[in-house]
Amino acid sequence: MQKISWSQYVAWKSCPQKWKLRYIDKQKFYTDSIHTVFGKAFHEVLQTYLTRMYEESIKNADELDLGNMLVESLKEHYSSAVAAMGGSHFSKKSELIEFCIQGAKALEWFKKKRAYYFNKNGWELIGVEIPINDKYKNVKVLGYIDVLMKNVKTGRIRIIDIKTSSRGWSPKREKRDPMKKGQLLFYKKFIAEKYGCE
Repeated sequence: MQKISWSQYVAWKSCPQKWKLRYIDKQKFYTDSIHTVFGKAFHEVLQTYLTRMYEESIKNADELDLGNMLVESLKEHYSSAVAAMGGSHFSKKSELIEFCIQGAKALEWFKKKRAYYFNKNGWELIGVEIPINDKYKNVKVLGYIDVLMKNVKTGRIRIIDIKTSSRGWSPKREKRDPMKKGQLLFYKKFIAEKYGCE
């Protein structure tokens, strides 16, 4: 059975030949960078915060030292990526420090604004890193949803995809990007079927 993920679709949409080389001919194009390892670390820390907030309490979540958690997670992901690349480094100490500082600032900003984006009033956390492992016609669909929420009063499901960016997030640029919206719509189809909602 053929398999497809959103990242495969994006690759095909941008360049069918590159998609063929990567997914059919199995030529390796992907390599980690400071941006990919930072994104993984940031996701982990934010997902840990949200899990503790919804499963325990806001107070317990706020007690987490998010900055140090980010440093430790970034170290771990960076070391794993370097090992996978045969010991080849793709960043330097000053850049790693800068990403940790900026990431810690972003996490502190999030904690201050958290109630605007996430509250416990009527919402529960279904989970983080929720796998999509479904079938559409004769194709197996794979993916992961960063955060999945449910409104306990209405049954409404909220799909959240965490994005990190070094140049900010502009409503005129990213929020109107059909590929970014498409990812959420792609996930929505399978989540709606699973939970019986629109």
